[in-house]
Order: sequence, then C-alpha cells, then structure tokens
Amino acid sequence: MTVGSLAEGEAVGLVQKTIVDPKGKRLEALVVKKGGYFSKSLVVSIADIIEIEKNGVVINREDSLVEKEEIHKIAQIIDSRFEIFNLPAVTKDGKRLGRIQDVLIDGRSGEILRLYVKGLVSKRVIDRSQIIKITLKEAVVAPDEALIKQSDQEDRPVVLDANIA
Repeated sequence: MTVGSLAEGEAVGLVQKTIVDPKGKRLEALVVKKGGYFSKSLVVSIADIIEIEKNGVVINREDSLVEKEEIHKIAQIIDSRFEIFNLPAVTKDGKRLGRIQDVLIDGRSGEILRLYVKGLVSKRVIDRSQIIKITLKEAVVAPDEALIKQSDQEDRPVVLDANIA
C-alpha cells in the first residue's frame, strides 16, 4: 500500500506493517519502507495520518516518517513483536473461534471497529463492542452466540489485512 505526503504531493514510501496497540484496541502507527531496497524502515504515527483508504495512506508531510525510537509507545509495541494478524480469537468461556485474518480500522481515529476471524469451517465478524480484551497471545471476545456470522453479501469498507504491502 502506497504512502503519499499531502505537503509534498507525492508518494514517499510503502506500508510494510501495521502497529496495533493491543491494550487500546487501536492502530498506533504504520511501518513504512522509504526509498530503495537498502533504506531503513520508518514509522508514522496515527496522529500524522490524514486518511487510510483502499488504495493508500495519506500523511501530513514526509518528515512525519521517523525512527521507531522517537515514539516510545510505538517502540515498545514493535519490540514486543505483537502481531494482530493470525492472532487466535477465543470466547471468554474458552471456545476457539479461529484466527484473525482482517481488521477494520477507523481511518481517522485508528480504532479497531471489527475483527474478521476465520475458523476451520466458518468466518465471523466481531464488532468492537464484542472485543473484551486483546493480549499478546489472543483476542478474547464475547460468547459465540453474540457474534455475527459473516455473510457473503456484507459490504466491507477499508480493511487492513495481512497482505498490506
């Protein structure tokens, strides 16, 4: 996914990874590869992201891309190696639902709005209100009967998925 700068009016990099705060249940930053093959990866905070769309991300300006160490909270999340994609989803009573395949993010606030979970035989859409907590090891959600089964006809707005780049 391309990252464009509003101030410079051009593409400034490609998204490599999403940085999600499990405690806050929100997108905190994106890891962006700027320049050539040997260039260093930088991060852009959600505060500097103007919009996230299917075709790309718009940031304020190119100098919003900084090294991870410049933003302590983001550095901590990166160092914890937390990854929301492929994270197991379980109900609060211990039933395994599958693994998180996609995440619907509010393009302005960064809040997780929905989790898309794929099990062996079913897919589920888990609304933010049904997410009890997200830890480094799993997402704990409401009991199974409270969850939405995903229909094939459901509209899906901007969804960040594991194949983001």
